Amino acid sequence: MTIIKNKKDVNTIQYIMLFALLPMLLFFLKVTQIYFQSTEYRNITKISILKLIQDKGVYGEYLTYNILRKMNGEILTNLYIPKNNTTTEIDLVFINKTGMYVIESKNYSGKIYGSKENKYWMQILDNNKRNRFYSPIIQNKTHIKYLNKVLPDLSKEDFYSIIVFSERCKLRNMDIQEENLKVIKRDKLKYTMNKILKSKNEIYTDSEVESIYNKLENYSNVDEVVKENHIKNINSNY
Repeated sequence: MTIIKNKKDVNTIQYIMLFALLPMLLFFLKVTQIYFQSTEYRNITKISILKLIQDKGVYGEYLTYNILRKMNGEILTNLYIPKNNTTTEIDLVFINKTGMYVIESKNYSGKIYGSKENKYWMQILDNNKRNRFYSPIIQNKTHIKYLNKVLPDLSKEDFYSIIVFSERCKLRNMDIQEENLKVIKRDKLKYTMNKILKSKNEIYTDSEVESIYNKLENYSNVDEVVKENHIKNINSNY
């Protein structure tokens, strides 16, 4: 009987602590929501804080955006670029006077195996569960191909493919050494971008950067019909 009584006492204390902390938790969430709603990312994407919390992919893009926004250039998110009779979605595009940086964000954990030649890569989680996913290198190559079609005046050499994985993952056997292609973890993004930007000559003027941004902005501010059709097309291919 004594043990049961002690368990009841513990449960009572836990409930008291929960109710005591609940107002503080709600206040914290409210403050966080107010802050997020005032950020550039929220103003650009119109994404709710609930979506940000629930969707790991969106949260990864948000973290990547926060790194890029501190650099000199223009950023566009979630561009739906025409691709034959469908669209291809680009996570982020960073426009700098040194070139066009096309970012594919993969907010994955676990061990990641893949190479430039592999059509599919492998994610191995701690419980040994394996998930095959389409090569982000090939995926971003397609993004750049169709992005170049809507910007025909730009040279192919202007584009850089940056694949950004979460800090929570481990990139295995990644020996990708190309000037216009980087596969990195997010904690190396700032260093990698600064190194590239400092080593490259400027090829655009300020007005040209603004002009490119203006041309692409409409592909970022698409309506829900375009997004839904994009998702339907992806689902139909799997």
